[in-house]
Amino acid sequence: MTKLDFVIEWAEKNYIYVYLTPRASDYRDLSDQLKQFPSMMNQLTKRYSQKNNILYGFFTEPNITWGEWYKLANSIAKEIIKEKPNALMLMTGIDHSRYIDFNNNLPYRNLIYDYHDCPAAGIDSLEMVLKKDKLNFLWDNAVEKHPILVSEFGGVWESGFSSQEDLTYIQKVLDNINKNNLNYTAYTIDEDNGGLGLID
Repeated sequence: MTKLDFVIEWAEKNYIYVYLTPRASDYRDLSDQLKQFPSMMNQLTKRYSQKNNILYGFFTEPNITWGEWYKLANSIAKEIIKEKPNALMLMTGIDHSRYIDFNNNLPYRNLIYDYHDCPAAGIDSLEMVLKKDKLNFLWDNAVEKHPILVSEFGGVWESGFSSQEDLTYIQKVLDNINKNNLNYTAYTIDEDNGGLGLID
């Protein structure tokens, strides 16, 4: 049994979803990796097609134009639904999953839109965000129109993790999520390099 098999079996027994998605390696040519993503996701879907606790993704935080992303995401989605027509799929946005173009949607059922909301690099920038009379969230225009998952969120993305400002922003995100009956996952950044995981 592979490590991934173990994780998926464990998650299934504990009523937990597993999110399978490609992530680009910093040590390999990106264009070569992108060409491999459709077949990679096809193989994973084929292997786990009988499992119902899996969310299938296309690519974590693509740093490409929306047109390029739409084309790639569509080719990956086609490979996924070949093996599992009713697969739950997650569509991240570009610009670190902060932007999704709803004027150019993928034509698939069971598609969830995945947002990553970290508005500031550090505490000083975040303080400016928190001083606004009203916070605007990335998903405001999509609420009640599309299925949404807020899978990464926090006040900062570079420094100031777990500061009071960061925790204040996180609570505001959670308040908005609860108000709108959205779904979210907790994403952990461990500054001590210990990490969190089932398998080391």
